[in-house]
Amino acid sequence: MIWIRRGISVVGLLLLSCAGASGGDYTDPSGFAFTYPEDWVPLTHSAMGDVNQALPPELKDWIANNNVDLSLVAVVLVRNGHEEFHENLNVVVQKQQISVDAKAVDSLAESMPKQFESMGGSVDKVQGRVQKIGSHDAVVFDYQSRMPGVTYLLRQRQVFFPGGGNTYIVTCSGRADSFDQHLPTFEKILASFQVPAPVASGFDWNRVMTTGVVAGIVGGLMGGLTVARKKSSSLSKPERHGDSAHGQD
Repeated sequence: MIWIRRGISVVGLLLLSCAGASGGDYTDPSGFAFTYPEDWVPLTHSAMGDVNQALPPELKDWIANNNVDLSLVAVVLVRNGHEEFHENLNVVVQKQQISVDAKAVDSLAESMPKQFESMGGSVDKVQGRVQKIGSHDAVVFDYQSRMPGVTYLLRQRQVFFPGGGNTYIVTCSGRADSFDQHLPTFEKILASFQVPAPVASGFDWNRVMTTGVVAGIVGGLMGGLTVARKKSSSLSKPERHGDSAHGQD
């Protein structure tokens, strides 16, 4: 498939419109915040609309047929550069709170491969655990994945942070052959995450898993979009350095 290579330059335009980004703090209205390093650019919720409009018809059809809701993505943090793949981290907010225990790990590990397969992708080498990330207990998964329209093998780390009745699903994506090179940066960003304190609540496993798969697929698609070497005056620069960006309501 050549969906990713054909006519998809909007991410490159967005990155270049933020040339010179020097890192900072991102705070989202939905309740999470994190710190990001130099040369990584946050593309906010509103920017995802620009990405969706630029996709070729085949990929738009696939997204529609598989209910991949790009509006679920609060922010995508993308490594700026000129390589074929841009390592990235995205955050999806699920409005119910996951439990952090062995049962959650087992349930997600069982459901994840089936959900990916139902949407035309695949995962293997799935490893799940409960882990302390920064000051938070979280459910963490590492796995390799293949996405529709992406020709290379991906490696992803997905972290489920519970807080305030929500689950903040953070997905780190990179090429399998270079993921370890960027893992220290991913870990530093993850350690900086701030979310509300957890509250007692129930949840729907199927909804959580479906949202997690959407986040994984978005990570693969966003990382592979072609870079365009020009700026677009119609694209606005995301806010940085502690400014509140326009995220998910």
